[in-house]
Amino acid sequence: MILMVYNKLVCKEFLLPNLHDVDYGIRLYQDIFHLKRDVELSLENSSRGWEIVSGETYYIKENQVRIQRYLLRDNGIVEIKTMDGERFQVIAVDCQLSFPITKKYDIGMMKEISVGKSIGNLIRYQFMDLISASHVTFIHHSDGWYLNDTSTNGVFCGDVRIKGRKKLKFGDHIESFGLHIIFLEDMIAVGNFYGELEIKEDILKPIEIPQQEKDRMKERKKHKEQYFHRSPRYLPVLHRESVEIEAPPSPRVIKQKPLFMTIGPAFTMAIPMMLGCAIAIFGSRISGQSSGAFMYTGLITAVSSSLIGVVWAVLNLNYSKKEQLEDENQRFNAYSNYLIMIADSIREKYCHNTEAMNQMYPSAKQCLSYGKDSSGNMQDVVFETVDGRYRFTSVLVGLPVEQYKTEYAFRGYAVLSKNGKDVTVYGPVRASSIYTLAQLLLERGSYQPGTDAYKFLEKLISDADALEGTPTVSGGDRSQGGE
Repeated sequence: MILMVYNKLVCKEFLLPNLHDVDYGIRLYQDIFHLKRDVELSLENSSRGWEIVSGETYYIKENQVRIQRYLLRDNGIVEIKTMDGERFQVIAVDCQLSFPITKKYDIGMMKEISVGKSIGNLIRYQFMDLISASHVTFIHHSDGWYLNDTSTNGVFCGDVRIKGRKKLKFGDHIESFGLHIIFLEDMIAVGNFYGELEIKEDILKPIEIPQQEKDRMKERKKHKEQYFHRSPRYLPVLHRESVEIEAPPSPRVIKQKPLFMTIGPAFTMAIPMMLGCAIAIFGSRISGQSSGAFMYTGLITAVSSSLIGVVWAVLNLNYSKKEQLEDENQRFNAYSNYLIMIADSIREKYCHNTEAMNQMYPSAKQCLSYGKDSSGNMQDVVFETVDGRYRFTSVLVGLPVEQYKTEYAFRGYAVLSKNGKDVTVYGPVRASSIYTLAQLLLERGSYQPGTDAYKFLEKLISDADALEGTPTVSGGDRSQGGE
């Protein structure tokens, strides 16, 4: 299933992975979609299918009604609104996405190419009533080709909407809701993953493969071809969820009482008893009577009871402090164990993601390791690096003679960096042998006869011919294009 995220300025397609019972996220970057902050769409896959779920930074609206989740269906449209008030549409298309196959058309003699849903257009395309009758026009002027946007819903180049008129340059990728047009100066490549496409090929002539190339392709099929390993189709699930660490629990706060408030209750009864005994003794002496032992016994009882109360109060105070210290140690140990558990979980997820990324995106050195594996498939090797980069031109060093005429499939690519992001641009796939390349270099006169490079290529060709018992053609004949 393909998700098309569209607003007034950007339209970008996202391919949902072929996974089941998983959570998935699509991040919409603020600099690409012109948002105030990044927004990550949350998706869930279950037995019902893919669903978009409302998140903290956005919510879903269907028919002007706010909903919690939306089940994606073919040709379904749902509105997403961020908490900052930004709006965009999500269009779901259920189709089998394969390698994009485009058909090339010659525009060298054309002056104007119209695209739209009406019958009069050279390129007629329709998808969910999003294409205008006259959607976009390619116009040729003396200084090159120009694109003129006449649509209602927009035409996009590199996912960015074109406003009005734009001069085209080689390699521009024009998109419009499933229709893909690549501008190649004197030709265009047209294709679609979904929608209805019809091209008037009696006017817009398709480019045919020359008969010489067809014969070469047929000849190539007679030989057993050996290909490098393709990228694995198994996609491990990465841990993408955020890790939240809870704050430590608050300590138990016990309000400390003043010392006199702690020992005060011990004197509640002792002081009145002491005063009573003192008054009784004082009164007996004034009256001339002797003080009895009973009166002194009461005084002693009052003092001793107050002392015992003070001792108990001090012991209780010390016990409370000890209990508070034990609670604090227990709180510290519990939170430390919690942090250790979180750290172990993060480490486990990090190791899993590292292993998964290495599996999905192996290093260039690993991809280009030369030789045959256990299955007998050919691989390659990088022998050196130049300025810190792998030198891919050395991959044929050490190739055995019996493989000089074996054709290998090559695909060049370049990694471009802009604004901290890497973009990989791939070239076309070519199949050739080192024998054919050596012949081509000599035929073009790339090296002067007698030089080391010329002798090396000449020996390479002669070794390959000698192995198969075929006659060797002299270097002079090759330099003149004869064979």
